Formats: sequence, structure tokens, C-alpha cells
Amino acid sequence: MRKRLLQIGVPAVCGVLLLLILTIAAPWKSGGKDTPVRVSEYTDASSLYRSYTLEEAILESDLVADITITSWLGETERPDSTFFKAKVNNVIAGEPLEELVVVQVGCGSSTRDDYPLFQRGDRLLLFLIDYDGPKDEKMPYDTAYWIIGSYSTVMDVVTVGKTLYAIDRWGFMTRDEENYDYDEHGNYIEVLDSRYGFSDLNQSEARTALRRRDEADPILATMNNRSNRVLLYDEVLNYAQKINKGGITE
Repeated sequence: MRKRLLQIGVPAVCGVLLLLILTIAAPWKSGGKDTPVRVSEYTDASSLYRSYTLEEAILESDLVADITITSWLGETERPDSTFFKAKVNNVIAGEPLEELVVVQVGCGSSTRDDYPLFQRGDRLLLFLIDYDGPKDEKMPYDTAYWIIGSYSTVMDVVTVGKTLYAIDRWGFMTRDEENYDYDEHGNYIEVLDSRYGFSDLNQSEARTALRRRDEADPILATMNNRSNRVLLYDEVLNYAQKINKGGITE
């Protein structure tokens, strides 16, 4: 009998330990809901009312924050929007807070081209304005925010070793609007706007950061029309500090 109890007990203890290890290694997986549908069967064309430079995005936002998506909360179809709970890692501009609700354009039945809905665990640098859309009593709207430029003002934050990178997903914020270049095949390519003073990373370093991001999000990795401009996270924060009169709030 004692032998049988030991046989049952050892696997049970191992299972508990494994669950504990996974929870510690990835705390965002210990709670919250995954996004049920990230890309709808039929997607709508992506469009922008206007694009923003990085300076404009910082100065015209109510809040600029480095966040991690912790849970899908729900969605509405009119307007088509999806709500996510997020942990705030760092407030770059605006009032300090620990959690907020991000409102992303699109829902499970109607996402935008090349703009999948966020997923639990995504770490993003977002430029946000107070949410003023339709309100549902089930949603926590007190700390809800739109993304000021929709898909065009999203930066993915990734870590490689001890270095943090910010990836300007579509390149709108940091592109040089007056100058451009061509690749070896004669294709037009945008170039980094030199006024920001950001480092021009070598290709190997940039590819490593992009690979890390794509490994974390295979769906995003399949999307087209991305600029994927890789920047040093600290340089982006330093730039924001220079143009934001209030400085960086830790």
C-alpha cells in the first residue's frame, strides 16, 4: 500500500513543481484569457486618418507607455474594437499607473489587413489617447485608451540578452519622409530619419531582434508590408525625454 502511495505521489508532486516553474517563467500565463481569434476569415483594408512622426505621437498622446498584454477582455462589433487588459512596465509620458485597458481597432469577425489582434504576453510601446467610444458596463473604462495612430504607432519591445529593442512595426514614425534609398534589386526602401539621432544597427543585430519577435508571434511573422525598423529601446526613451517637458516617469 505504501509503495502504491509513493508511486501516485511522486508524479503528482512533479506535476505541481512543473506548473510552478512554468508560472514563474511566464507569469502572464498564470491568468487571463487568450485572444480567441486574432485574424478574421475576411479582413478589411487598413486605412489611416493620418500618420504620425515619433515626435507627434509622443506630444499628441495622453499616455505613452511600455505595456504587456495580460488578458483579452472582450470585443464590440459596432465599432469593431477589442479590449485588452495590460500591465504597465514603464510610463514614458503621462500620469503613472500600474494597469490599463488597451482598445485595438478590429474584432474577431473583422480584423484589418496585416494587423492581427494582440495576444497575451505581447510587450508593446504604445502611444495612447483616452477612450471616448461606446461604453459597456461590463468593461473597465476608467483606464481605457485608444492607440492614437492605430496600427501605425505600434512598437514591439523585445529582449536579446541584456539589450532591449523597440521595433517600429510599420516604420511610419521613424521614416525619413523626404529621403529614401534603393536596395540591390532597385526596390524603393525607406530610411531612418536622421534627426532622431538613433543608432543605425548592423543587420545581424537587427535580424536577431526581429527573429526573437517573430518566434514569440508566428502569426505576426506572416504579415506583409512591415518596415520592421529595429531601434535601441533606451534611445527611444531618451528621445522621448528630450521632447516631453515632463520627462520620463519611472
